[in-house]
Amino acid sequence: MSSKGHAMSEYALEFAAGIVELSEKAQIRVLHVDDEESFLNIAKECLQMQGPFDVDIAQSVDEAIQKMKENKYDAIVCDYQMPQKDGLQFLEELRKSGNSIPFILFTGRGGEEVAIKAFNLGADGYINKNGDPETVYCELACSIRQAVNRRRVETRLKLSESKYRALFENTHDCIIVMDLHGKIIDVNNVISEYGFTKEQLIGRHITEFVSPKYRARLIKEATLKREGKSFEGNVEINTPKGKVLVAYKCKPLVIDGHVVGMQAIITKASEKRGLKKFSTDETLDSLLNGVLIVDAKTHRIVYANRYALKMIGASREEVVGKICHCFVCPAEKGKCPITDLGQTVDRSERTLLRANGERVPILKTVAVTTWRGRKYLVESFIDITEHKKAEEELRDTAEKYRKLFEESLDAIFVADAETGIIVDCNRAAAELVGRDKSEIIGQHQRILHPPERIKDGFSITFMQHVHGAEDILEDQVVTKNGEIKDVAIKASVFEFKGRKLIQGIFRDITKQKKAEKALRESEETYRAILNGMNDTAWVIGFDGKFIDVNETAVKVLGYSREELLNMGPPD
Repeated sequence: MSSKGHAMSEYALEFAAGIVELSEKAQIRVLHVDDEESFLNIAKECLQMQGPFDVDIAQSVDEAIQKMKENKYDAIVCDYQMPQKDGLQFLEELRKSGNSIPFILFTGRGGEEVAIKAFNLGADGYINKNGDPETVYCELACSIRQAVNRRRVETRLKLSESKYRALFENTHDCIIVMDLHGKIIDVNNVISEYGFTKEQLIGRHITEFVSPKYRARLIKEATLKREGKSFEGNVEINTPKGKVLVAYKCKPLVIDGHVVGMQAIITKASEKRGLKKFSTDETLDSLLNGVLIVDAKTHRIVYANRYALKMIGASREEVVGKICHCFVCPAEKGKCPITDLGQTVDRSERTLLRANGERVPILKTVAVTTWRGRKYLVESFIDITEHKKAEEELRDTAEKYRKLFEESLDAIFVADAETGIIVDCNRAAAELVGRDKSEIIGQHQRILHPPERIKDGFSITFMQHVHGAEDILEDQVVTKNGEIKDVAIKASVFEFKGRKLIQGIFRDITKQKKAEKALRESEETYRAILNGMNDTAWVIGFDGKFIDVNETAVKVLGYSREELLNMGPPD
């Protein structure tokens, strides 16, 4: 098997280990933070009745932080309103410190706005504690499982990718990765054996290093490359150490069903690396991924390791010797993806048929090898059922947030923090400025504000928020028909897929501002009338004290206004 095949087996082994950890039988350690001790004790019992939860409790954020230093937890469940620090402040501290532990806000106070803030700060869930206890704690348990499983999958995938990179760099074979045009985009450390450095190769075309008599053949093989076909051969390359005859095997790199490049494994043609006998049963049975070896001509299964037999649900006697079509593979005879259709199966999502007829989603890699003059298909695969469930839960969470975003009563705009280009907005945002979404998304954020609120090409409040202002700032927006509206803006900056974005929540305060203005005008009119009187005048409260006096009263009585407001007529 090629080193790429070995790398995929390592990837499969690591990923399978991760899937085992996602079993619902695995105990989940939860830290529940709430300032009500009696509620914590009841909630602990209710949650532990929902599954394998080990619940620890804390009555304040400070106590929770101390416990996190002393113990390891899988998730945090936290109330919103608490003395000293609230749940959102706790969440913000964790995320700013780089702690990505699953965090679920579990509160009976706060509404849609609190939920939006929680999700913006990186919360994994928002559950209302009010309602039928059985329903509430069932939903809380489900949310915890989803968040913990999702985080474990993400962590395990990153580890797997890191290990694959290590395999790529440390394999004994030289591996060259090219794009569809033959430009070298990556190469591993073995290239140094030929006298090259990585910098000498990356970015240059492969034909630059091939002797002229072989170039025509490589150009012809480029057509096969674009068709997703594998090929192999010998070629003479020019190296700093002189001309070297090498053997190469090229396989297409496929992403989402499209051929995006080529991977070539290079060995010196003089090296006799003949294929060794298949690994012993003991070695293959120790793997945590399924391995099947199939005769490429007859499609009969000649070997199945212990993990594969377990996934199929049958004994070795019931599997070995059977034709794989419609037995473990859903493909019909004559339509084998490898031998008949010429497809490449490399970390591809496929289906495994179990002995009981059940279909299991798998991540599969197939390598073609020759042993004693006969071709065999070496298939390596892992069960990704739990991974698919985790993906579905991620989609559900995204849909839930999107619904919350769209149905918010406040206008929400999302823009690129560096360019100011609006990338998203909700229905309330479109209604606030009297425009369709299509007229907003893709435009610069300055179109939302009157010209006098713009400075250096951006709205003043936009730049204040980008540079760290956390307060709610007042500003004005202009509608499509020119109407000016007063707004209060709360904004936060975050990163998404390497892009710095800013989300602003706009609340229309036009009516509030008009009411405040009317109140000021009324107060000024009242004060003018009171002070314009030639007679002494005062206003007395129910407690017999002066609550207001005019300027004439101050002059006649000989006291200051402040002194009179602390007195009454009897004084």
